[in-house]
Amino acid sequence: MTSDQLYPGLPIGDTRILGVELDFSGKDQRGRVWVPLNPGCHLLYGKNGVGKSTILRAIRAALTGDLSEEQLGFGVKLFVSIDDHRPPIHRALS
Repeated sequence: MTSDQLYPGLPIGDTRILGVELDFSGKDQRGRVWVPLNPGCHLLYGKNGVGKSTILRAIRAALTGDLSEEQLGFGVKLFVSIDDHRPPIHRALS
């Protein structure tokens, strides 16, 4: 199994951007929303007012850091995987 299969996401050098989590906890009924980021074309569709632009603002904020949680009105976390080219550590379970 390749690292692409183990860790899907958007590859950038030795780093993979796995996705963005939007945290609306305590603000509205959406709670936490996971948006995976993978290579290729993405399409957001839905009725007016369901959050398409909010998702795009969150991705922008996560990638650029130019909007704070206070400016967005909710929390945003960027998840990445970094390949440091070291072999995995295997430990025996006791």
